[in-house]
Amino acid sequence: MNEERAIGSYSDDEIDAAYAMCRDFAASHYENFPVISWIFNAAQRRHLAAVYTFLRRADDVADEGTGTIEQRMHGLLWMQAALKASEEGRAKDPMFAALSVTLQKGGIPRQWLDDVLSAFKVDLLKNRYTDEEQLMGYCRYSANPVGLIVLHILGYTHNSTMWEKMTPLSDAICSALQLTNHWQDVFIDLQKNRLYIPLELMKECGYTEEDWKNKTVNTSFSKTMAVCLKKTRDLFDQGHALLGYLRFKDRKIIGMIWLSGLRVLMKMEKTGGDTLNHRPTIGLKDKFWILWRVLWI
Repeated sequence: MNEERAIGSYSDDEIDAAYAMCRDFAASHYENFPVISWIFNAAQRRHLAAVYTFLRRADDVADEGTGTIEQRMHGLLWMQAALKASEEGRAKDPMFAALSVTLQKGGIPRQWLDDVLSAFKVDLLKNRYTDEEQLMGYCRYSANPVGLIVLHILGYTHNSTMWEKMTPLSDAICSALQLTNHWQDVFIDLQKNRLYIPLELMKECGYTEEDWKNKTVNTSFSKTMAVCLKKTRDLFDQGHALLGYLRFKDRKIIGMIWLSGLRVLMKMEKTGGDTLNHRPTIGLKDKFWILWRVLWI
C-alpha cells in the first residue's frame, strides 16, 4: 500500500497524480525548486510541493490577478472552502487532494494555511501599517505559519517537548524573512500602493508618503530604513537559536534559509537601505558565501 495512503474518497493513484501535478507546478513557477528540493527526502519533497503550490496559487489570486478586489476576495474564500472540503475527501482540485494528505501525514493544523489566506485577504483591504505592532501582527499570519509547516514536514511536531521553545524562534526567522522582502521591494510595492514601513516611524524620521511616492532617497529615508533593518537584524539574531534544536541535516536546510535572508539584509545594510538604486539579489558569490557559512552551522 502506498505510504501516502489516500484520505476519504481519494485513491492512491489520484494522490500520486495530484502530487505529480504539484511537483510540476512548483518546478515551472519557481526555477530553484528542483535545485533546493534535492536536500529533502522524497516524502518531504512531495509535501513541500503541495504547500508551495497552494501558497503560490493563493498569491496569484490575491496579488497578481486582474480581477476586482471583490473577485479576488471571492477567489480566496473559495480556496478556504476547498481546503476545508479536502479534509473530507470532497475537493475536486488535485492540489487540495495532495494537500489533504500532507496535512494529515504531517499532523499540520489546517488553521495555519487559513492564517496565510487571512493575510492575503488583509493585503486586499489594507495597504498601510500605523506602527510596528500592526506590521508584526501581519507577519504573524503571512509568514510565521509557513515556518511551522516546514518544521512539521521535517518531522518536528507541536506534540514534541521542544516545540514551545522552537516556535518563537521559527517565528522570528520567518518574520525577519518577510520584513527583508518588504524592505527589498519598498519601491516596487509602489505599483500596488502598498507601504509596509510603519507610518509612525516615517513621521518620527521625517520621511513622508509623498517622498515615497516620488521615490525620494534622502537622509530621512536612510534614518527610517536604519530602524527597519535593525529590527530585522534583531529578529534574525533571535531566530538563530532555532538551529540548535534541529538534527544535523535539518540544521543545514534551515541554516541555508536563514543565511540567504541574512545575506540580503547585509546588502541592504551596506547601502543604507537604498533599494531604489541598489536592490539586493543573491548572486553566485553570495551562494558560495552561504554554502561556506552553512558548513560551520
